[in-house]
Amino acid sequence: MTAETDGSANIRLIANTLDPQHRQPIAKIIVERGSLKEGDHVILRIGDMRYGGLGSAAYPFVTQGIIMIGVDPHGDGIFKSLEASPLLVEFIPDPPVRRYHVVAPSRVSPGEEFSISISALDINGNLIVNHRGSILLTSDRPVEGLPSRASFTEEDSGTIRIDGLRVNAPGIYRITIRDESGFSNGT
Repeated sequence: MTAETDGSANIRLIANTLDPQHRQPIAKIIVERGSLKEGDHVILRIGDMRYGGLGSAAYPFVTQGIIMIGVDPHGDGIFKSLEASPLLVEFIPDPPVRRYHVVAPSRVSPGEEFSISISALDINGNLIVNHRGSILLTSDRPVEGLPSRASFTEEDSGTIRIDGLRVNAPGIYRITIRDESGFSNGT
């Protein structure tokens, strides 16, 4: 996590690393010298990888959140909400796809219709909502309705769903997913 300002104030970031639940406050930014003036911006980067950090993962498939912002203008511990609080934040994924997450039923009866969902995730497990491209699907046993190829489009927002699948015999079925470059994270 990093913090910076485009103003002349010197600021210091104190991140809440002692609380694994990340209960409030997640971070405090302290003005050490000078002051923030109207129009100055403070940027808090969670998962900043510019200086060798590993990034950050949100709960799976979270693409937005809110941050409450308060200011202690007199240093007396009394915080006042900013006009822009709460602030809507977007989680920006770090392409390329490092994992395809598949959700499928663990049990179906022969002849019963089922669906699978496939999501494109980055190295931190964040959903890549703007992912485009095709994947190749194969199965070790016949699965009715399973296409050999499926494509991610803008409307999919990083997750595709394949409906109308059926198996005709009991047993364990393994569906393998590869993208066009041959990348696969398993079955």
